[in-house]
Formats: sequence, C-alpha cells, structure tokens
Amino acid sequence: MATDPANLPPKKTDWKSRYADLVNEYDHLKSDHTREGSDWKKAISRLSQVIQEFSLVDDATLQPLTRALSGDGNAESIATAVNDFCFQLPEFDNGLTSSETSNTGHSATDYDPAQFEQVLTNFCSHLNLDPGSQQQILGTDPEDCSPAHQLNRLYEVVQRHSGQLAQQPFDPAISALLIEMVQSLPKFPELDAQLEAATSRAQTCDNLNNLLPALEQFAALADTVHQKIEQERQQSAEFLNSTWQRLTELIGFLDSTKNDREQQSKASNHLQQGIQTRIAALVTEADATQSLPALRAILGDSVEQIRNQVNSYVEEEVPRLRRAEEQCQQLGRQVAELKQETDTLRKSLEKKQQEASRDPLTGLANRRAFNRLLAQEQERWQRYGRPLSLIFLDIDWFKTINDQFGHKAGDAALISIARILRKSLRENDLLARFGGEEFVALLPDSEPGAAFEVAEKLRSAVMETNFRFQEQAVHITISCGVSTFADGDTAEDVLHRADTALYQAKDKGRNQSEVG
Repeated sequence: MATDPANLPPKKTDWKSRYADLVNEYDHLKSDHTREGSDWKKAISRLSQVIQEFSLVDDATLQPLTRALSGDGNAESIATAVNDFCFQLPEFDNGLTSSETSNTGHSATDYDPAQFEQVLTNFCSHLNLDPGSQQQILGTDPEDCSPAHQLNRLYEVVQRHSGQLAQQPFDPAISALLIEMVQSLPKFPELDAQLEAATSRAQTCDNLNNLLPALEQFAALADTVHQKIEQERQQSAEFLNSTWQRLTELIGFLDSTKNDREQQSKASNHLQQGIQTRIAALVTEADATQSLPALRAILGDSVEQIRNQVNSYVEEEVPRLRRAEEQCQQLGRQVAELKQETDTLRKSLEKKQQEASRDPLTGLANRRAFNRLLAQEQERWQRYGRPLSLIFLDIDWFKTINDQFGHKAGDAALISIARILRKSLRENDLLARFGGEEFVALLPDSEPGAAFEVAEKLRSAVMETNFRFQEQAVHITISCGVSTFADGDTAEDVLHRADTALYQAKDKGRNQSEVG
C-alpha cells in the first residue's frame, strides 16, 4: 500500500552542508569581484600605454598615471591620477594653436624656423635691402612670422623696390639662397612635385626678371605648406580632444567603481562580523545546554541567521558585480577603439616622418635628416674619440647642363650621380642631397687621409661614367671638399672647412678634391 507523503516524517536539513555551501558561494562572489577589479585596472593600464605611444603626450604628463597603475594602487589613487591627466590634456590642445613650430606631427616638428630666418636674412642682405625692409619682411609678431607670411612680404618688398634693384649687379649667391630657402620649408610628401619645381626655378634665377616670378611661386608654395601644417594641427587637436572625452568618461567609471568597492567592503566586513558573532554565541549557548533538542534548536536558529545574512549580502553584491562587468565591457570597447585610432594615426605620422626625411628626386636623405644624423655622429665622436669626416660634393657646370639639355636632363643627372655615389660608399656612410646640385657624405671612423681617398674614389666613379641624354653624350664631373672633426670643433666649423675646400677645388679648375 502506498504511503501518504503527508504522513512521512519531515526530512532533516543538513545545516553543516548548507553552511559550507553558503561560505563557498560567498568566497566565489568575492573572487569574482576581485577579478573584475583586476580587469578594469588592466584596461586602464592598457589605455595609459596606448596614449604613451602617441607622440604629443610627453612622459612627464603620463608618469603619475603609469606609476599609479604599475603598483598596488587602489581605485582612489588611480582615479586621482586619471583625473589629473585629463585636466592637463586641454593644455596640449591649447598649445597646438600657439605657433607653427608646435608639436603637430613629424613633418612640422622637423622644420627649423631659426634656420629658415637665417637664410632669409642672408637673402635680404645679398639683395642690399635696407634694415627697415628686412625687419618688415621678418616681422615682429609671432603669429605673423610663418614662412608663408615672410615670403609673401618678401615678394611685396622686392616688387616695390624692383626699379632700384634692377640698377645693381645681380649677386650669383641669390640663386643658391633661393634653393636653400625652399629646402628649409617644412616637408610634406604630397608637395614633393611643387618643391622640386620651385627648386628648378631657383636654379635658373640669374636676374631680377626671373627673381620676381620665382618669389611669387615660393610664396604660393609656402601658403600651401602653411595650410598642410594647419590641417595636421587640427587632426592632432581632434585626437587629443577625443582622448580627453574618453578619459572623462573613465573618471565617471572609476568613481562609480570606487563607490561600489567601498559598499562591497562594508558589506563584506559586516557579513564576516555577523557570522563570527553568531558562531561565538552558538559555541557559548551550546556549552551551557545539556538537552539535545535545545541544542538542535539553538543550532537551527544560528544557521538560519547566518543563511539570512549571506543571502542579504548576495542580493546586494550580485547587482554590483553585474554593473562592474558591464562597465568593464564598455571600457574595453572604448580602449579598443582608441587603440585602433592611435595605431592608425601613429602609422601615418611615422610614414610622414620617413618621407619628410627623404629628398623626393634622388631618394637620398635630405638636408634636414643629414643635420640630425650629423649631430648624433658628432656626439659619438665627442664621447668615444673615433674619427669622423665629411665630404661636400658639387656637380661641375650643372647650370650648363640645364641650359643645354633642359631641366629633365639635370634631374636625370642628379638621380644617376646619387646612385653612383651611394654604390661607392660603405654601408654605414651617410649620403645626403644638401641642396641643388650639392651632396654631402658623412664618413664615421674615417681619418683625413682615408676620407680624401674616398672623395677621389667618388670623383673618379662619376668622371668615368658615360652619361647620355637624348642620344647625346654628356660629360659630367664633380668637385669635392674634405674636412675632419678636430678637438674643439663644432659641426658648423667642419661644414665651413669642407665648403671652403670645395670652392678651392672649383677655383683650381674643378674635377678635383681638396682638404680643408
């Protein structure tokens, strides 16, 4: 006969197992919360590393945030560091609009305004312009001293004084200074063709009639360069503003997480104290009770109180953990987006830096890149005392080649000679186009005698090459000036000696090498 379930004795509750389950559940929740905290801390650390890779944010600004994330910093210290960092970001944004020499990208930062102004000053002196006109061209207001403004004013002054200038002999150095001015402008790969055209125009400038159109062309080129700089500056400002907004959102997340952690800590401490108090009372009551039914009642009551405390803790903690998980997921998406944007921008800037360091016609390092590497090699020379030499090389009668065969022949000659010179140098030697038809070779670990032998090797390689253009033979030679670093020398001293030696070789008949 079936037994009526209602008549069965009540099933005994295994309070010991139930208590162990509740403790395990508590430990599991606490472990989850700790892991979530670690996850968002890693996400913020990754964000710090992403921003650090972007060249506009310097190490000093990021150092407090990095330090807070590298140790065992709590949420409060990390939130403070992030808040301080966000507070500083608008300063970078404001700085982007202060001057044309701001750190707005590698193309712009390569520009040396002092070098450009020095060349411009020399140019005005060779034109015999009065001090007032020179001051007008250079300008006094920092906002009005960009190459674009200065070249436009130069064109206006020359045009205004054209009658006076036409009465004086035309200085041949003006053409070289024009080329140097163009080469000193900030470089942008997309403007290579215009830059090369302006350089070719400068090479043919031999009277006032040629000078005015050349200056007008240079001023237009400088205006275009100015617009490119403004465009890069705007892109960088937009990136920093976006970063600032994302980090502002991060502060809100940290504040919320900080409050959740404080509440969780209080709840956890309250739970632990309640359980310990209940267990202590249970032990005391059990010791004083002789009756088994009374002991069971006391145990059941204690376990029920503990269960209620744990359930209350779980009900409060689970929503906090879910909220933290959602916030971490949102932060992860934001960090991933910022990482992608930063990688794209950094690759673009790196490409521009590489292209801005190359001469667009020959593919060699340009004058700007040469000056940087010269400074590095000079530092090694000063530190280790190993010999360092350089050679100035200039194509003989280059203007005649342009006049007789046209500028395409001149360009072809520059490309061919660059290739010949590069093949004749060692791997660790640097060859650069210094401007116009002039090249420079930097020779680490080369004594004066060895450097002179290299110069003769280069000269012979060019002289022995059979150049042809439009089925016509073109005889091309080069002259070389050699100089070596000596105690107390600056880079300018060595460059000046090499340049002087080069002109000595020219004066002695060309197609030879001289040591300065």
